[in-house]
Amino acid sequence: MPRLAVIFDLGGVLFSYNPCPTVGAALCLPVGQNPFTPIDSNVRLVRQLSQAQDITGQRLAELYVLSNFSLHAYTRLRQQHQELFDFFDGVAVSGLTRHVKPDPRAYHWLLNEYGLRVNECIFIDDTADYVNTAQLIGMRGIIYSDSVNLEHELQALMVKPF
Repeated sequence: MPRLAVIFDLGGVLFSYNPCPTVGAALCLPVGQNPFTPIDSNVRLVRQLSQAQDITGQRLAELYVLSNFSLHAYTRLRQQHQELFDFFDGVAVSGLTRHVKPDPRAYHWLLNEYGLRVNECIFIDDTADYVNTAQLIGMRGIIYSDSVNLEHELQALMVKPF
């Protein structure tokens, strides 16, 4: 069975970003507070995927992150949400890789670093250009719009042969 890798973006897919939770610039979060809030339904999906097994007891998928994040912001986010990041087999953020999506080098960095085969990857992002680049290099892609559609699209792609 091929090794399946599901690759998630952080902002807009696993975390919502809102520096001003209430209307008005004067009510924006103070410097130092985290404007990222986990999207609970997608965090549950990551947890389920991390535990999903086939009939032989093998994991169905490995989980990765590919995101445009500074190293400082990623480190801080990881410290605040360590339990979520523990589910991932690897992470590639632009602050570490020095490549920013949609530059194909960002995707290839992840593939090379973790020994992934492009045709065994499903990439999930809320930005169509980033998903298009993933598809151009040979990954399957899902443009994230909401949690319900994500689950349906992911299930459909996971049962199709690679």
